[in-house]
Amino acid sequence: MPDDPETPNKAPGFVRRFLAMPPDSVGKTVLVAVALCLVASMVVSAAAVALRPLQTVNALKDKQINILQVAGIYEPGTDVVEAFQAFEPQV
Repeated sequence: MPDDPETPNKAPGFVRRFLAMPPDSVGKTVLVAVALCLVASMVVSAAAVALRPLQTVNALKDKQINILQVAGIYEPGTDVVEAFQAFEPQV
């Protein structure tokens, strides 16, 4: 309602100016690329934080498997925790 006397003439907002830009303009391309990078980085960061405990457990399990393999008592399909608890380390 631009002809409405009660509404003062405002400069178009950022979103309206952004949408009015041609699709192949440099500014719009850069802004979309930056926004996409920010969203993707937040998703990757959230996934890394959420999976941190699982990574820690898997690192410990891998270390235990390596120790059992060196000791010669590891067989695929066996429970690693039980086999590692039955293993008596000698230093």
